[in-house]
Amino acid sequence: MSGFSALQRKVSSRVLSAADLDSDEKFSLYCQLARMVMHENEIKFESHYVDLPNGEQLNPWFARINPKMIIPSVEIGDGEVINDSRIIMKHFDDKCPANQEKRVEEIMDICYSCDLGWFSTVAMKKHIWLWKMIQESLIDENPDLRDVYLEKLATSEKDVSAAHNLTRREPVQKCLNDLAEVLKSRKPQEWASGPVFTRADASIAIYVRWVKWQLAWDSSLLELPPSLEKFYEEVKERPSFVKTLDVDIKWVGFYWDGQLRPVQRALAVAAFSVLVGISYNLYSK
Repeated sequence: MSGFSALQRKVSSRVLSAADLDSDEKFSLYCQLARMVMHENEIKFESHYVDLPNGEQLNPWFARINPKMIIPSVEIGDGEVINDSRIIMKHFDDKCPANQEKRVEEIMDICYSCDLGWFSTVAMKKHIWLWKMIQESLIDENPDLRDVYLEKLATSEKDVSAAHNLTRREPVQKCLNDLAEVLKSRKPQEWASGPVFTRADASIAIYVRWVKWQLAWDSSLLELPPSLEKFYEEVKERPSFVKTLDVDIKWVGFYWDGQLRPVQRALAVAAFSVLVGISYNLYSK
């Protein structure tokens, strides 16, 4: 998730303690995970959405909050920032009983054994020269963030290599198969980790939805076990799941409607340079 949010939560019998949800993105798997757990536990929050396709996560204000420039991020009322979706989910999973925690963590270990978000990040980073243009400009303007931007760029370059991508499918499929085995062993009328719906169940449901979304445009990527499909049907009408996906952002291709982000500026500069070069060649002839 991304942005600034005013978040309130009840802590046992005490009054409300405030927190801020710092980063969110409608289409991000890991933002959806955090958002569903917060809705499930009736946490009130507001999101500031970070425009990933257009490089808003590279902006200095976000780089200073989250040096890895990834989402989600949550700012708690005392100013503490949590930048890891798994930690965010555990922090707000108040309904999870103590006697289910061990099983929940075992399931979460499976969920986080692979990078399911890989499918979308690969496509976004194919044009690595754009990322270079953006970050070189930001380094000039923000020298104190030089090391942060260079590390981010190095990670981005690694993520778009074909060899690196081929190594990712196998652990993702294993993760799905292992989650299917978890569901086979659950007791009747219970959820994956026990009688109470927890972050483990939210994670499985969001994972399945994400895989179904990806398979819609390339059915050869993965195989979705039937038990995961069945579990998804049980969860998809749950209020927290519906609210998680009910985010009012209009997607209009490669950019957000009415906004000019760094990628557009980089494209404009590149197009202008090409036009100048063509004009110069024509004139010199």
